Amino acid sequence: MFLSFPRSASPSNFSVCHISLAVGMIVSALALAGCGASSPSGIATQPAALSGSLHGGQQPVSGALVQLIAPSTLGYGLPGTVITSTASLADGSFTLPRPYICPANSGLVYLLATDGNAGGGLNPGIGLAAIVGDCNSLKATDFFQVNEVTTVAAAYALAPFATVAAGVASIGTSATNLQGLINAGGSAASLVDVHTGLARDPQALTDVVLPTSEVNLIANILAGCVNQGTQDNTASACTTLFTATTPSPASVPTDTFQAAINIALHPGANVTTLAGLQSAFAPFQPSLTPTPPDFALGIQFTQSLITQSYNGPTSVDIDAQGNAWISIFTNPGTALQEISPSSQYLGGTAGIPAGCPSHPSSISITPSGNIMVGCVDDNKVYNVTPGGTATALTSTSISVPFGVAFDNHDQSVWATSDVNNRLIHFTPSGGTYVPASGSPYTTGIEPHGVAVSGNGDIWTANSDGSETGFPNSSLTRLRNNNDGTYTAANVALQAGTQPFDLAIDNGGNVWSTLATSVGKNGSDGTPLSPAGGFVTNSTDLHHTSAQGIEIDGLNRAIVFNGAFGSFSGFGSVAIFANDGTFLSTSDPGYGYTANGIIPNFTNNPKSLAIDGSGNVWIAGISANNHGPYSVVEIVGVAAPAVTPLSAATSPNRLGQRP
Repeated sequence: MFLSFPRSASPSNFSVCHISLAVGMIVSALALAGCGASSPSGIATQPAALSGSLHGGQQPVSGALVQLIAPSTLGYGLPGTVITSTASLADGSFTLPRPYICPANSGLVYLLATDGNAGGGLNPGIGLAAIVGDCNSLKATDFFQVNEVTTVAAAYALAPFATVAAGVASIGTSATNLQGLINAGGSAASLVDVHTGLARDPQALTDVVLPTSEVNLIANILAGCVNQGTQDNTASACTTLFTATTPSPASVPTDTFQAAINIALHPGANVTTLAGLQSAFAPFQPSLTPTPPDFALGIQFTQSLITQSYNGPTSVDIDAQGNAWISIFTNPGTALQEISPSSQYLGGTAGIPAGCPSHPSSISITPSGNIMVGCVDDNKVYNVTPGGTATALTSTSISVPFGVAFDNHDQSVWATSDVNNRLIHFTPSGGTYVPASGSPYTTGIEPHGVAVSGNGDIWTANSDGSETGFPNSSLTRLRNNNDGTYTAANVALQAGTQPFDLAIDNGGNVWSTLATSVGKNGSDGTPLSPAGGFVTNSTDLHHTSAQGIEIDGLNRAIVFNGAFGSFSGFGSVAIFANDGTFLSTSDPGYGYTANGIIPNFTNNPKSLAIDGSGNVWIAGISANNHGPYSVVEIVGVAAPAVTPLSAATSPNRLGQRP
């Protein structure tokens, strides 16, 4: 049975009262009514009991405090609301007392069990969790298994909304990103079945490969602490776990749920040490062996439309509901495939037609939900509705439009013209788009990526197709004069850097992928990165070909690394702080690999996107220039971002959480 999460919601602000419940205490109906009386409409009373079972590995956990919690909607990482609670019995079973009141807009609630005895005595290091869905949709017939596997799924899905500090894991979102939190529950439901307590079979979803053995491995690592002191689980398992999952002095975990959140946020830290906590009698199977390079969890989409296409998926963007849209070169023709936050193909087996006869390049989704598609072969940009109606944007000045970006400042469209080194500006007119006055603008040599800044400036990444050291690598800035005109200026870059894709942070700084590094320039073009750009700490250049880039909600650069100079190997995700500090350190040293399922090459910019739940989506080629092809979702590795990306440009919410 799959949990049901809505595709869209229109939540409003609300305030909830916090109900603190002692173990086994049943709150009177009068007290609950008193709490609800001061709350807004939309609150529902749930009259029937809710049941489940609590296990550490295969051992029942007795005497644990089991709470049903609604995350805060007052801000990220703030304490949520305890709705009701009880204590687990000797066999691990629990029944949450009712009636209880669901806070308004509680689109996602989770169970959290702490303390208790898993057979080795009272263990304050126990923290087990499970996301159970919409509070108002819970039924008396629901029965939930809570264990280390459900804890892993909950931790990875909720990590972008969490803080771990002073021995407490606080989960919260903003009142304007309830959709992102709801969608995070969809990712968790893809990974685990909370009614059985088992990681889903790798092929449980149609044309999707799930990281079953990776989820079980992390669950087995947690089990050593939950079952601390029992047979095959050392008395120091919790101490080792908590030490290895402490990224900073302020975030020392004190239970396994907190530790799992820290693993999700830092999947490359202390991997070997953590893997060593899995006992020889690991309770959850199959478990991944040998030790992976990192603990990033990736969901791979293998629909034949994606994997067997002529030139594969070329670009990805996220719409306002959190659905991922992928442009696909199908030869002949082009398709757009839509994938929901719960890993369902919403576009069917053939997707929707994209207007472009073949070879789409970048896509850019408008805030209203239309998809702008660059078409390399017929030199047009298509405006495609979610239902598949396509209208061509044409200009005699455009040739090979590699990069496309929607400008929310004036509802216009920008497209790079790779062959004739130009940037075309389309403005709305009479229900379609026409070339704007002053367009085209001259850029550097071979413009690929294009991006819109928060103040309305337009930037292009000019790759210089000389193939002999790229001596003319540059960026082009079109300064918005705020009167309908733009002033173009070229920013020269170090020879050999070859910029391909670019993204703009909240301060207007321009980040670009530079072959084997990442560059950063100020809003006026001033270099802010070292000569040659920021590089990973790897000496293996086969895994440092920076290709796609986007800025997450904490103003960090999230980078898709491919295989440089070769189509062998696999890709990775690298994360840079805004000052250029490399954050995604792992055992291989070049970012997170998600056990080798990330594509290693892309032909087009915008091959990476970040959704409102903090998941990173990548579209590209997995082995060589002729397939197989791949779309991958890395769960919870980034901070939630405003979607679609174009909606973040005006007002300026680039680099901010929604």
